Amino acid sequence: MTFGTELWDQWHEVEEFVSEGVRFMHGINEFMKKRAEIELEYSRSMGRLIKPYKDEIARRSGDKKASPVTKSIVDSTSMQAWTQVLAEAENIATIHQSISDKLDHELRKTIKYQANDNDKKIKEMFDEIRKANLEMQKQLTTLDRSRERFEAEKKNMEAARSAFEKISKNTKATDKEIEAAKAESDKRALLATDAMEAYQKCIGETNEKKNNHYTNFLPNILRDVQTNNENFNIRATRVALVKYHELLSTVIPTTIEGHENLSAAVQQMSAERDSELLISNLKTGEPVPPDYLFEEKASAKDMTVKRPATARTLARTESERLTDKDDDDTILAMPPKKGRRAAVERIKALERDQYDLEKKRQAVELLLHTYHQKPNKDPKNLDELNTQTAVLSVRIDNLGLRRHRLEAFVASIDNQPPPDLPAHLAGKSIQPVPSPVHCFPTIAPDAGGVSSPTGAAGSATTNAGVVVDSPAGANGAAAAGAGGSNESLSGGAGGVGGSSSGFAASPRKASLNVLQSSKAVAKEWSAAASGPGRVRMVYDFEAAPGSQELSAAAGDVLEVLEKQDDGWWKAKLFVGGVWKEGFIPGNYTEAA
Repeated sequence: MTFGTELWDQWHEVEEFVSEGVRFMHGINEFMKKRAEIELEYSRSMGRLIKPYKDEIARRSGDKKASPVTKSIVDSTSMQAWTQVLAEAENIATIHQSISDKLDHELRKTIKYQANDNDKKIKEMFDEIRKANLEMQKQLTTLDRSRERFEAEKKNMEAARSAFEKISKNTKATDKEIEAAKAESDKRALLATDAMEAYQKCIGETNEKKNNHYTNFLPNILRDVQTNNENFNIRATRVALVKYHELLSTVIPTTIEGHENLSAAVQQMSAERDSELLISNLKTGEPVPPDYLFEEKASAKDMTVKRPATARTLARTESERLTDKDDDDTILAMPPKKGRRAAVERIKALERDQYDLEKKRQAVELLLHTYHQKPNKDPKNLDELNTQTAVLSVRIDNLGLRRHRLEAFVASIDNQPPPDLPAHLAGKSIQPVPSPVHCFPTIAPDAGGVSSPTGAAGSATTNAGVVVDSPAGANGAAAAGAGGSNESLSGGAGGVGGSSSGFAASPRKASLNVLQSSKAVAKEWSAAASGPGRVRMVYDFEAAPGSQELSAAAGDVLEVLEKQDDGWWKAKLFVGGVWKEGFIPGNYTEAA
């Protein structure tokens, strides 16, 4: 069966059917296009997801200075399985990239071109049908007009004949009238005959065109439509979908292989093997420390347990400790790309430390302000709080100067102008910071020696080179200002606008003075509270993480177990139904 013989009278429906087939192909093309875009985006997203993890593994694996812990992690079965997970994900990304490329170039565009070509051919063929139908319609119009003319002439002929017969029977009609009527009748008969012949001829021509149209033209062109639809629409779509199936089938072995590799890597994971690897890399063979022996009294030098720092708020930050082994000069000497990366990381660390130290300084300043409101002030506590504030200020300035130096280095690599130095750092340079274990003020000596707690009002100079209020010193003159020279550490006078090298000239001498003052103040504290007892916390105290300190809140009552010479007291606190022991600063307490 063909469209031409069976559906010649349904050509409109045939046109709708084949046009829908073309739209169907365009729909498949649109699907393939969007699928290719999704596959490509998925592949790129997977690549973005995988990259940082692969880079981290590559960085660790290529680090020649990696620690034993890092090497144990890199060589562990867990890391091997994780590497295979990333490899499998990368394989999937590659597969989706391949699917996208083949969909776009081998399938989608072929379907698109074929659909466009089919659309063009269908329009041409059905335009011919419409044109032939229009010609057929014109022929039928001509036939109708010829029939109408014949019928009109026939009526005219009959009317003329009737008039002639009537006048012939009229005895009063003249010969002339009869002759005229006869001539009119003959004329109308002739015209009717001509119209009849023209009508008969038009019928023949119309039938011929009609037969050719319905038995030859329409069947032939509809057969062409059917052939084109079967070959270039249905079969072409089938070929495209078969290729689509084959495309997806070709990636299955690759996917299965990746899954099998991943499964094998996961099966190889072994907790025992990873633990043995870590032990092998870290094992030193050192013997167990000997037993501790009882001593009636151990000095601070001989104690095996490390005591917390005297001024906990002055503990050095991570970025400050970094300068011991990897100073900023090392970064500045690196190649530009590597140096820029290291500088940016160091700048971030400095920013964090500046923020932390600034919060500490604000807390100490608030504590100092609160302490000033007390009617009975302990001179030693005031000195220590002023010292903490000054040392924190020096450290914050040091971090700011280091940060500006590194920012200028990064700007030079980026071909950018260097950033402006903050106004509060103008004219300053990096100063050495005393050890946080000895952070007590140094009282400037004079004719009266160390200032007396009951003498006339005076002033003292801290180990940071900053003038602080003396609790009440006898002959205790101020030694230096905020920018005072290094002479402030040994009693020399200096103005407020003096040199900014408070520590730079003689750090060893400064440390000696600080240490001597520290011991003197600690001795006074010990004499003021010579034995254990019950005390009440005046201020909140939070223990440093990982230390032997004991956290306590203002108002808590503690049992003092031991009072150390360095100002730290060992105490216990009943918390949550159990006793907890640790060290607290003695100057944060009062008698209970």
